[in-house]
Amino acid sequence: MLRVKVTGGRMPVVEIAGELKPSTKGEAVEALKLAAEQNPADMIVDLTAVTETNNELIEVVAQAAHSELGHGGRLALVVSGDEMERAVRKTRLTDRPWVRVFRSRDEAIKGLAA
Repeated sequence: MLRVKVTGGRMPVVEIAGELKPSTKGEAVEALKLAAEQNPADMIVDLTAVTETNNELIEVVAQAAHSELGHGGRLALVVSGDEMERAVRKTRLTDRPWVRVFRSRDEAIKGLAA
């Protein structure tokens, strides 16, 4: 089961929790669209509560976020644990200048504010 929550503020946060699978990715993509409506410049996607996913789906989420962000928009992925960080790095998303990876939401907020 997937749970998605969008919180607002100066920088929208999309919290994705549970199983991110092909059958549930649409819910995540819709939440990204909603978040981009709040702030098309920067977005935080919190993956710390994702219990099951794969590299391909992480890339789908990141690409969907990027397509919703305005020109020059930045995406912060928040991950917990080495396994999720390795999965994100395997996608080579971190080679893209608009993606940054953080270990906490506070770090992501500070990182994007800089």
